[in-house]
Amino acid sequence: MRKISEKLRNEIESLETIGKPLDKHRVVQIRKYRLVTPLFGGGVTSRENDPSKLIRETSVRGQLRFWWRAMRASGTIGEMKAREDEIFGSGGENARQSKLFVKVRVTNTGNKKKIFRLEGERIKAIDEWTKIAYAAFALQPSQEELRVGIMPKKVREKVEFEVELSFPEDLRSEVEAALLDWETFGGIGGRTRRGFGAIELLQIGENEQQRSVKKYRKETAEDQIREDLRKHLLPNKACHAELPHLSEKTVFRISAAKDVREAWEVPVEKLRSFRQFRRDKKTGKESPYGKSQWPEPDEIRRLSGNLQTSIVRKFPDRSGSDDSDSTDLQTSIVGKFPRAVFGLPIIFHFPQESGAIPDATLKPKEFDRLASPLILRPIACEDGAVAIALILETPRLPKGGLELEMENKKLDVNAELDSEEAAALTKNGLDVLQNKTDVLEAFLDFFVR
Repeated sequence: MRKISEKLRNEIESLETIGKPLDKHRVVQIRKYRLVTPLFGGGVTSRENDPSKLIRETSVRGQLRFWWRAMRASGTIGEMKAREDEIFGSGGENARQSKLFVKVRVTNTGNKKKIFRLEGERIKAIDEWTKIAYAAFALQPSQEELRVGIMPKKVREKVEFEVELSFPEDLRSEVEAALLDWETFGGIGGRTRRGFGAIELLQIGENEQQRSVKKYRKETAEDQIREDLRKHLLPNKACHAELPHLSEKTVFRISAAKDVREAWEVPVEKLRSFRQFRRDKKTGKESPYGKSQWPEPDEIRRLSGNLQTSIVRKFPDRSGSDDSDSTDLQTSIVGKFPRAVFGLPIIFHFPQESGAIPDATLKPKEFDRLASPLILRPIACEDGAVAIALILETPRLPKGGLELEMENKKLDVNAELDSEEAAALTKNGLDVLQNKTDVLEAFLDFFVR
């Protein structure tokens, strides 16, 4: 007789247990959700939906684990791991069964949508998705994929699902803290930190009784979110500094919007404008087709030996009148890579320079990726919607440092700005930085400007 694996046994036990409280000290909840932004990926194949199981129990459990750590984990790594295993279970030699059972039922599979189309040999955003295209770049096929006929991936809109949970009453504070943060800051599928897969809680049933669902109001959302954080954070929480977490000091900003779509489009456009801040080479005015005011491109030119000396710029009159004496923009004098704090890797292309400047990849020295600590997401409210921009508390840069891969070389580089460098960049045209050494906090200021 074939032996049943421990993983399969646990899944069978969870299915047998879910839907009926084992005793009066066990809670069973059914939470109903809808996606207010499209589902990005989530399947076995990267960037693709899985038609057989749009939303998996493992995905929901993974989100709840992450947000539990962010809200409730405390102490040493060992102490946090022991408490997490007690709630969520663990594998390996010291396997423990989860006290939290999760089952997902998709009640509406929604419909597929294209965000990008192929136009000749170029990929372009479909008109209705232009404003969020910057957040969806990962849906675009590479040139190699296009050559073999792989087309842009699709997303799925208007998905609805139920999550059935069963847990001991004495874990209520742990589970509901994780649920609150998942519902407010998280989502399902890929690219959730850029607003994809954002969920809205519609209904809560508990032990066959209905519970009220609290909705934020636009005018008071910031205070309400701050109060919810205070209420659900573990008292005297001391999370390990290297783990992404939240605290009463977590920095975030709120921007009101008429609806969820606007609350998603506006922050994505703000992020694009901030990260790609450019000025026209001749007039010095802000322009999406001008020269990047961030220092990384010029530093790559310098490192590759292809930096041409430019004439120092004379700024045009800030009243808006043209200055006929304006000359080319000044090259950056700051040899840093400050945009690394938005997540890694970053790939730099120079398509307008006829191959003179090689492609370069900025990445952590000791591993391949570093997730962005910045979360951008719409939140459906009682009277419309708000956009939130939040910075998770976590190291902004990889512990082992940064390297730039270019032409089969690996070069040590730095991202941290000092006050003089931040002031120089601001003075020389990078207005969005506003003299700040903390690039993410500068973005939050720009977000609400």
